[in-house]
Amino acid sequence: NYIIEADFELFAIALKNMVDNAIKYSDDKQVFLDFIGNNLVVSNKSKPLKEDFEKYLQPYFQSSNPSQAHGFGLGMYIIKNALEAMGLDLSYHYGNGRICFTIHDCVFNSFYDLEEDNEELPPR
Repeated sequence: NYIIEADFELFAIALKNMVDNAIKYSDDKQVFLDFIGNNLVVSNKSKPLKEDFEKYLQPYFQSSNPSQAHGFGLGMYIIKNALEAMGLDLSYHYGNGRICFTIHDCVFNSFYDLEEDNEELPPR
């Protein structure tokens, strides 16, 4: 259980697009969301990106592989702009047969930490 500090609507748009893309392009239609430190990682089993990551962040970009071209090429552009509007960064990593997209520094605290903090406060 984690708390994400962000604009709810913008973060929901970004995360929905990330999960939609992860399902669409995964080999097994499974998506994983993991909290690592202050970061949220969305990953799926897939081959690495064919092009440089920065190209996918441009509007109307589609892969040079026609079998991987779905939609209008706006998903990653929308994700990037929604996150940037909140001061958050997005990165890409490929390893162990998984594509990983990381939203950096969005995790504020865990519920467990809040419970511990509240125990230290005097009663009102």
